Amino acid sequence: MLRGFKKQEYNENRRIGKRFGALVGKLRWQKRTKTISSHESQDSISVGKRAEDSVASFVERNGMKVFARNVSYGWGEIDIVAQEGDVIVCIEVKSQQGAQSGFVPEHHFDYRKAEQVKKVFEAYLREHDLIDRQQRIDLAAVILQGETAKIRYYKNVVG
Repeated sequence: MLRGFKKQEYNENRRIGKRFGALVGKLRWQKRTKTISSHESQDSISVGKRAEDSVASFVERNGMKVFARNVSYGWGEIDIVAQEGDVIVCIEVKSQQGAQSGFVPEHHFDYRKAEQVKKVFEAYLREHDLIDRQQRIDLAAVILQGETAKIRYYKNVVG
């Protein structure tokens, strides 16, 4: 008898959790703000910001015009939106602090992340009436060492 009660209580808590999660998702969509999860520290945020600043400067020096940064929707974020000629470019930035053996920032750009970036980029293009323009998604891998940033830039990583 006690087991059945615990299972029923567990199922009810799970159902409430799902409803609460859906509500939170709706609120995030309406606000369009970036929420910081508990596992992100201020250090990782500042590393990410420094990496994004470095990539924005890099692409501007190489002839692109940066339109927007940190475009956020309820289900994801685009780091940088730029234009190169007639092409609208979404740039995903992956970074790390210092050189760590066996680790490269590019490894954190997987299929799931690529699909999320595509979805957010498409929403951005629709919102700004740019959906009919040529577009591509690029990846910038940044390793920050002291005051220097080593950038590896990959064009058209998502087909």
